[in-house]
Amino acid sequence: MLSKMQKIEEEIKQSKIRLDFLENRLKELQQQCDHSFKGNTYYRKCVKCNKIEVFYY
Repeated sequence: MLSKMQKIEEEIKQSKIRLDFLENRLKELQQQCDHSFKGNTYYRKCVKCNKIEVFYY
């Protein structure tokens, strides 16, 4: 039972590492984008890279 739990915990850890990598890569690509935003008074979204900028919370 402990071995199964350890395997799951390791898989979660590896998934988090992969997700962090992908999120950082996405941010890098969005920073390089020549944005073309569309939206409304609350937010706008780039039609090229899907970056969202929120104006009100």
